[in-house]
Amino acid sequence: MSHYRAYEDELDALQDQFLSDLYEQFGPQWVEEHAEKLSEEAIKQFRLGRLQSAYTKHPNMANKAIGMWEEMQKLLGKDNRLAALVFGASVIEITIRDLLLHPILSGVVHNEALADVILKLVPRHVGSDAFRKVLFPVLDKVAKIDLTKYKRPGSAKSLWDEYQSIRDDRNRLIHDATRPSNETLATFDAVASEFLQVIFPKVLTSVHLNATGYLMIHEEGVSMAPIEADDSEQTAE
Repeated sequence: MSHYRAYEDELDALQDQFLSDLYEQFGPQWVEEHAEKLSEEAIKQFRLGRLQSAYTKHPNMANKAIGMWEEMQKLLGKDNRLAALVFGASVIEITIRDLLLHPILSGVVHNEALADVILKLVPRHVGSDAFRKVLFPVLDKVAKIDLTKYKRPGSAKSLWDEYQSIRDDRNRLIHDATRPSNETLATFDAVASEFLQVIFPKVLTSVHLNATGYLMIHEEGVSMAPIEADDSEQTAE
């Protein structure tokens, strides 16, 4: 078993070096052009134990998203939906980028610092093709969530399509002072809550974690110890 573990560690190091070399040689443009291949590698190399570790090492990583959600709620309480929309869109984007994509990348690479590097390679624009190609397939494999099809209860549109409409309306409001559509104003808070309070917890559940307030903890009855060796090396098949 020790020889096997040493072999796995060596493979991890080689993989990390390979990804680091890609960053040095090609930069963000390469990822934009090869996002689909990167996603395939993410699925192939993914380790559930690393994803769990990414969350448990940073149990307060949801602070920003929750803080923005609370600000949104305050504005909604004052019946100021226009201002609340800005915070709601931020809740969605922070949840997608920081609570989903970044930890998932940590499940791909052995070195957490390298996950930060790879995240910088992926365009910050959450709606970009490269972003979707990296995030969607792995999210589907890990938590059985297909964002191209997933719909909120009562919604005729996919959650991702709703987000894109909200993002576009938010941008037009900020940059052009254009009033958002009635649909966006009626649904943005529910969409934000769906991402933060439903999608994110589903991913946590897939690695035996739960969220309580600002902190992520293990589910009741599940050991606080990391996933055992066999599970930690489990790939998303």
